[in-house]
Amino acid sequence: MSTLDDVAKLTGFSSMTISRYFNSPERLKPETRKIISAAVAQLNYTPNSVAKSLAKKCSNIIYVYITPNLDILHPFVQLSVTALGERLGENGYSLLLSRKPYTDETCDGIVAVGITPAQEGAISGLNKKPLVVFGSCTSTDNRLDVDNYRGSYDMTQYLIGLGCSRIAYIGVGNNVMYGRERWRAYRDCLNDNALPPDGAPVIMGDNKEPAGYAATKRILESGTVPDAIECASDLLAIGCIRALNEARIPVPEKVMVTGFDGLGYEIISHPHITTVRQPIYEAGQKLADMMLAVLSGKTFSQGEYIAPTIVEHSSTRRLNA
Repeated sequence: MSTLDDVAKLTGFSSMTISRYFNSPERLKPETRKIISAAVAQLNYTPNSVAKSLAKKCSNIIYVYITPNLDILHPFVQLSVTALGERLGENGYSLLLSRKPYTDETCDGIVAVGITPAQEGAISGLNKKPLVVFGSCTSTDNRLDVDNYRGSYDMTQYLIGLGCSRIAYIGVGNNVMYGRERWRAYRDCLNDNALPPDGAPVIMGDNKEPAGYAATKRILESGTVPDAIECASDLLAIGCIRALNEARIPVPEKVMVTGFDGLGYEIISHPHITTVRQPIYEAGQKLADMMLAVLSGKTFSQGEYIAPTIVEHSSTRRLNA
């Protein structure tokens, strides 16, 4: 197995110059880099990753804080962390996953996923290292999120375009930022279309299938059957359709139902759910790219957002079709 000294002997440069080629190539002349590159290829030399890390005074570890309010087995977490790990792995980094906020663990940077409004105060403690946040957060500009507001607004507008004027809403409680944004967009879209905000019930609850079921039962018990029920997640929509099926209210012939997430749950219900698809795998890759940029010294002047898209299934149809 070739060593750094072998490369030095073949090129005639010092071991320090060869080391600089791997750690700070911009400090070498183009001709020098070309000679060393050829020697590295000829000798099939691979630098020792541990030695390289020590030379750079880094660990090549990224601390990933997944807040306790997130289900570690949910597709949102699985897809985002998988994409994050793959992209960072391609760049020589490994992940240290934790359900606890960072204290003093050895790492080069921190990724925080699923911060709630109540947890924002703890973000300042994470700034001991380069930090990137996945989700809505006002404490740092190094953040990435799906545009929850735009996705929910577009879905409400989509239902209005189908002819719906009485759109009930089942939301996620205001203890999570994405829940706030999705509800606010629904309300704003009704207002922009001159539809009364109290034209159909609005019920908030946990992001779970039973909550969607219970909320739909309450909507039906109110005595008003809406044109559509817009749900802030696909899990809520599954519970909603279960309650409508029990009440023998056909979907979508009598009531349309929509969800939000598009991570696979939308196709396990009958009928399949028209939803707002979050590109979570793509977001995880972009999150890794943002972390790499921050590690290289870049700062962001504002958060970045990824646009979701509406995916139509059989839980909606045109009323005049």
